[in-house]
Amino acid sequence: MRFYLDEHIPATSARLARSEGTHIVSAQELGKLNYPDRMHLLDALAEGRALVTQDYRDFAALNTEFQARGIVVTGILLLPNSMATNDFAGIAAAIVAYDRGHPDGMAPYMMDFLRKPD
Repeated sequence: MRFYLDEHIPATSARLARSEGTHIVSAQELGKLNYPDRMHLLDALAEGRALVTQDYRDFAALNTEFQARGIVVTGILLLPNSMATNDFAGIAAAIVAYDRGHPDGMAPYMMDFLRKPD
């Protein structure tokens, strides 16, 4: 899988996940700060990446809208409230584990929560 972290998830997590072989970029690294959520999702989709965010409400609404409009969403992974955004290593480990546990990627329009690996 390929991942795109929205601007609220620190780039440090992307760097750590990349060091484990995960294909991941972050909005921060790309200089895409203060972009609307819609633009983050469109950028992720343009590159065939699953979007990783903590913003459930906004992205759930965009996912529904895009599906109604026939715009294929590659997948949205949600950071649960139990995982702090400053837990860089924990977020990276959760993304790496998700990537390894889903070798076929996510189904279109799928939304799922990240979990810390056991």
